[in-house]
Amino acid sequence: MIQPATILIADMKGYTDFISSTELEHSSHIVNELLELIVEADTLGLTVSEIEGDAVLFYKTGGAIPCDDLVKQCLTTFGNFHRRLKIIERDSICQCGACQGASDLGLKFVAHFGPLKEISVANFRKASGLDMIVAHRLLKNDIQAEEYVLVTDPYLEQLEQGLGCDLNWQDSVQSYADIGEVVIHYAMLDDVRAHIPEPTPRSTPVIPEGDDAMSLEIAAPLLTVYARLIDTEGKRDWVVGLQEIERQDITARIEEQHTCHFDGMAVDVTLLHGEIGLDRAIYSEVVAFRGMPFAQQQTFTLTAESGATKLRVDVAWRDDPSAPDDLKHQYMSNAAASLEAFKEYCEQ
Repeated sequence: MIQPATILIADMKGYTDFISSTELEHSSHIVNELLELIVEADTLGLTVSEIEGDAVLFYKTGGAIPCDDLVKQCLTTFGNFHRRLKIIERDSICQCGACQGASDLGLKFVAHFGPLKEISVANFRKASGLDMIVAHRLLKNDIQAEEYVLVTDPYLEQLEQGLGCDLNWQDSVQSYADIGEVVIHYAMLDDVRAHIPEPTPRSTPVIPEGDDAMSLEIAAPLLTVYARLIDTEGKRDWVVGLQEIERQDITARIEEQHTCHFDGMAVDVTLLHGEIGLDRAIYSEVVAFRGMPFAQQQTFTLTAESGATKLRVDVAWRDDPSAPDDLKHQYMSNAAASLEAFKEYCEQ
């Protein structure tokens, strides 16, 4: 059945450069995280028709969504998007281009109104029709801004009280070879972005001297060793006895948690601190033994030495309660074997 509907597209700017010029695995993690955030921000009962790499296509059948509600939805999504980017920038300990360049991403919105038809494809429902094509075409326009809310005349004509919405609207006409001219109204979001507050800075944690310590030299550059050390998925290649990893699908960040499963034991690992300079890096995490009241903080200190990297590991056991000696011995024995495997992993 053909029904009138409001069509809303949330589209990331800078996506193509971000994906093509940065590390694909980490850029994909970040983009997926942001797309999920855009979907979760919906408060209008919108239907997701498609997720297209860098954009989410929503629609809602029935009368046009009031302008105040539509703009509030866009601004909420926009604020959530940029607050998340600021948190990624604050908490990321990875030095790759994706993790360090995520703050260059942006977000724009296109809203249109017109008839569409809902169709089912496998287990998915999506919308089709000429006005869906119009909304897509409007993502390419001559607006001299990268972040904005854009609405069309067909949407405006459905409103009883015009646009309003406390935004500074401007008018334009866009021409397309296949659909002709489309009258649009847009409001730039530069000032909105400028007023999004910075997240609370994180305090530098205390790095205690270890009760147990190990060290070795790795014939690989410091940056390579650091990158492999903080790579959670990479632990499968060097942690002895590791059977499975439970983790969030995000990049390495402060307070990121994952669980390592071994035969008869699981440990919950919380990333505590990570930083890297030209000739020194440090990475620290808290390891809690699941089902037992024992925990420790292990800190990896990396020092560059003539093209190689000296790695020292300090393990500081928590005293309340104190772990039994046999658990400490077993853990340190496995850790020593894992370090040797890590050395080979980095030197490959």
